[in-house]
Amino acid sequence: MKKNLLSLIIMLSVALLFAQNDPKNILVDKTLTLYVNNPVKVQEESKYYLKFDIMVESNAPETFLAETAFSIKYDTSIFGSLPLNKINYTFGELFTFSQSNYTAILFTGTDNFSFNFCDSPFSPNPNAIKVQTHSAPVPLLHITIELLDNVTIPASPVSFSVSELSNVSKYTLSENDSTFQYYFKTYYKSYE
Repeated sequence: MKKNLLSLIIMLSVALLFAQNDPKNILVDKTLTLYVNNPVKVQEESKYYLKFDIMVESNAPETFLAETAFSIKYDTSIFGSLPLNKINYTFGELFTFSQSNYTAILFTGTDNFSFNFCDSPFSPNPNAIKVQTHSAPVPLLHITIELLDNVTIPASPVSFSVSELSNVSKYTLSENDSTFQYYFKTYYKSYE
């Protein structure tokens, strides 16, 4: 009986050792994915707008988003050049606390605009409350852009400028944590 028990313990130990070293059993690196979603053309009084959402999800829902950045490329034939006053945004439903804790810093270019989304301009504040990520897409930002006129909207009027970047998004392991870590990759997708 003791010999069988010892054999069973050795077999389980060896199996556990192999399972721990098997690549399919190693935890995947933490990633963040941002989506352009829900584009819709609307009319308000005599002006036309494109409204869409920036959705966010993570394969590590135990993380709290501290900072991320993205650049949106747009079709100049329907938007023209975009001064800052033609782009408006509101924070998504992730924000159960004061939205004044976060800043979405907006930069515009010839055919793109960029956000540096963080809890403090240019440098995450270790004392700020962070936003917990989810394993399913949830709204991070709602964006509204003024159109030139009542133009026909193409299938992809806006898209991310890149498909993925490494070490661009920061997270913590609790909402009051001051130790920042980087998501292994940030993925950018359009119209999920």
